[in-house]
Amino acid sequence: MVCLKSLNPPLKPDKVKVWKRDLRESSLQPFGRWITSFDWSDIFTTNACEDKYGKFNDIMSDMIDILLPLKRTKVTKCDKPWLTSSIKELIIKRQKALHYYGKNSDAYKLWRNQVQQSIKSARFKYYAQSVEKLKTSNPSRWWKEIKSLGGISSKSCWYNQLLSNDIPNCHDLAEVFNCFLSGLTSHFTPLTREEEQLDFNVPGEYLIDANKVYNELRKIKTNKSPGPDMIPNKILKVFAYELSPVITDIYNSSIIQDVFPMNLKRSIVVPIPKVSLPQSVEDDLRHISLTSQISNVMEGFTLTKLFGQIESKLDTKQFALPGKSTTHALTYLLHTILSALENTSCSARLFFADIKKGFDLVDHNVIICELENLGVHPAIVRWIKAFLSNREQCVRIENSYSSWKKTNGGLPQGTKLGPLLFAVLVNSLLKDWPGRVKFVDDTTVLEIIPRCSPSFLPIIVDQISDYANERGMRLNPKKCKDMVITFLKYKLVENDIFIGGDVVERVSSIKLLGVWLTNNLSWDIHVEIKF
Repeated sequence: MVCLKSLNPPLKPDKVKVWKRDLRESSLQPFGRWITSFDWSDIFTTNACEDKYGKFNDIMSDMIDILLPLKRTKVTKCDKPWLTSSIKELIIKRQKALHYYGKNSDAYKLWRNQVQQSIKSARFKYYAQSVEKLKTSNPSRWWKEIKSLGGISSKSCWYNQLLSNDIPNCHDLAEVFNCFLSGLTSHFTPLTREEEQLDFNVPGEYLIDANKVYNELRKIKTNKSPGPDMIPNKILKVFAYELSPVITDIYNSSIIQDVFPMNLKRSIVVPIPKVSLPQSVEDDLRHISLTSQISNVMEGFTLTKLFGQIESKLDTKQFALPGKSTTHALTYLLHTILSALENTSCSARLFFADIKKGFDLVDHNVIICELENLGVHPAIVRWIKAFLSNREQCVRIENSYSSWKKTNGGLPQGTKLGPLLFAVLVNSLLKDWPGRVKFVDDTTVLEIIPRCSPSFLPIIVDQISDYANERGMRLNPKKCKDMVITFLKYKLVENDIFIGGDVVERVSSIKLLGVWLTNNLSWDIHVEIKF
């Protein structure tokens, strides 16, 4: 029997030693004095974009290392579950009072007492309401909470399941995963730059000014990890005014010269387990990509111009666009189903497509061809071509890094351009079939079947499979699903859906865009799992 009282007071949290930069306001002052007086003329007078960014990155990296050096410090592995954002805000206020007024000040004592009272109250509430309630309502989750609080289990050690005699450590595992990812697109023909010239004719409206860059830099979230350039996001945000002119110059040179700096094309891939005990690198890991924040800012300017040119040409059933959301997609799908089932003697059949490795298995040449077919201005197409070509990535697991590898295809997840470029890739998919819902790489096909009529969905799925194969993508028959929704007494004519000889599984429920759908249109499963 596990007693909750034995966990109160909680065990001392595990601490690990890490290298961090001190980015508190007081520590930023020397860097601020340097950057406000620095002359960027050497970069402004440099012609080649690659050289401009190279000089900028060298200067920033050197001065950050000198004025904000990495220091070894201890941090807790994770916050306790009762440590809420409001408590963290109180802690920040307490520390500011300590810094400005001292330990014996009334201001410090006020915030210190509030922090102590809030933590005590939140911890009691967590044990009394959350953990104790789970003991009867959800025993499985209750045990997970107990193990987590006791330090018995930790997701941070998921990689131990994949280590072996052939893969003895995290470095080797990172290398294996990077080889797997880069191998997915090794058969694609890499993009090449056809024209060699310094400057292209670019319309003036495609260039930006420092004010736009400043506004974007100020939007950067400082709690996000930096990209491969290792420039802290807080530096970019706090010193947006000083940095905006030079980043403006780099972007304008980039679009004029059809060049995207090589160092900005690098991505750090961080694998995340899909299951608690991953057994396979190929099937049980997904990943996110950490890219430079400067790259994200530059992407944003091109994204705005690109979307403005193709918005009216994009599929109206693509819901991963500005002004739309997963809520719109689900509402449209359910409204269509309910309207058909309520007003006629019909049934509904759905096919949930899963494109194997989604963003990772994308042919850059196909994307460029699709952009040209949509009539995108050559200056934007050239810039995107430069952005996609010759990209490099490494994999990070804990503190171990793989070597850098080039990729011939794929869209780095986490980039601003990625979702829109994928939407372009599937834009003409099922353009003549009314029952379709797209959300980036999620495609759902709906067929309303009149009474005593056969289903034509297997034919539609063949068209989807052909469309994917022609563009270097593949459907994953194991993850594609089939569902029938009917309230009629007679049974539908059975005709299974096949993908490459494999039958698609028919399910009674499925999670779509974060919501559980069932073949009886009830919300029982969604409510039970969510709460």
